Amino acid sequence: MKPILLVHQETKSSWVSCQSIVANLKKAYQMAFGETAIQSVALNSQMDRFQVMELAKEIAGLAPEKIVFIDHKPHPFDLIKCLDQVCEGKLPELYFHAFGDFTLNPIEWLGVEGQLAKTKVKIFAASEKQAALLNSFVTEPEKIISYLPFPVSTEDFKWEAGARNTIRNQFEIADDDFVFVYTGRLSIQKNVLDLIATFQNLHSNFNSNCHIIFAGPMDDIGVPFLGKYVAPGGFHFHWNAQVGKLPKEAEKKFHYLGNLDQKQLHSLYCAGDAFISLSTHNDEDFGMSPAEALCCGMPAILSDWGGYSSFNSMAQDNCLLVPCSVEGKKVAPNLVIALKQMMAAAQETLNANQRQQLSEKVGDKLSIKTISNTIKEEVGNEPERFTSFNNHFGKLGSAWKLNAHAPFLDDQGNFSNFYRELYSVYL
Repeated sequence: MKPILLVHQETKSSWVSCQSIVANLKKAYQMAFGETAIQSVALNSQMDRFQVMELAKEIAGLAPEKIVFIDHKPHPFDLIKCLDQVCEGKLPELYFHAFGDFTLNPIEWLGVEGQLAKTKVKIFAASEKQAALLNSFVTEPEKIISYLPFPVSTEDFKWEAGARNTIRNQFEIADDDFVFVYTGRLSIQKNVLDLIATFQNLHSNFNSNCHIIFAGPMDDIGVPFLGKYVAPGGFHFHWNAQVGKLPKEAEKKFHYLGNLDQKQLHSLYCAGDAFISLSTHNDEDFGMSPAEALCCGMPAILSDWGGYSSFNSMAQDNCLLVPCSVEGKKVAPNLVIALKQMMAAAQETLNANQRQQLSEKVGDKLSIKTISNTIKEEVGNEPERFTSFNNHFGKLGSAWKLNAHAPFLDDQGNFSNFYRELYSVYL
């Protein structure tokens, strides 16, 4: 049997969620086809053309029938070009797990369009809305794009009643106090400052027994697609300013834990009563944090944007969605509805049995074993031959060529009509 080759970056991604995704995908492929059928090679963004060509020769020597790209960086542009040369145009089947930055690399994807057209291709979208987005880029939608969620390690993320009090005791949180949890990067596009303001409104107008716990690194990414950048340390400044507006009683119920490892995250998810994220990040293709939280049996309140929307179908009544709209310089969640949903969530805490049921329900859909079964079917079958990207995707490439620093900016400094058209499927 010819090997299935997995390609990932040599150094771990700076995005913790991507580290988990790559590790889980690798396990899923090994589970689907057996460890002996899987081989891996690493790409390094610092490789020069000669080094990439040597790697292509190494891959050709392995004679894989299928090559699967399971990481978001570096873009495989150079490797695919070199493989085409080494294989003399007879490329193996190519599979890509698409991450949120797919729309950030249209020039590179268009640059290998000719090579992709020489072989059979499958692109996996991590959510239903991302699948709709990617289908809008190809001439033969549905054939090339398939919906396949990223897997979650349900051995590490599951409901455990015994883990509930570790963090609650640390902050002296009473048993009947309700705890909202946000984990992930703290940034402008994640709408973390809006979430703090909404928590303040909740605390002032409804329930003083509600806590909120944040965990994750602060990120100065800003909104680069509008040319809006944040100076180093700038987000921390805005964070402190927003936290400083909290009244003393609310400030006592506000907690920031910084970066956490997997074990600590598991304890936090078991300690909390509802996960909440109002993120409208451009790259919100899936959502590893809400996925892991739901697998721990924690209900969620999420922005109805991108990959987050799929969790509603997985968890149903235990995942409430907040409507969003594109408003000038921002993709804005409806904070009035977010507040109402927080109020409703805080009125009813799931008991241990309900947490267990939710954990099993979502875990059954996102576990490595479940995803491996889908991978076995999808990758085991022969994919369709790639034809081409369409004019819509070509227009995206042109936007990046014209203004790589702010491809979605209009003359008034707002999101362009093209951005609204492009991401209409995310709303």
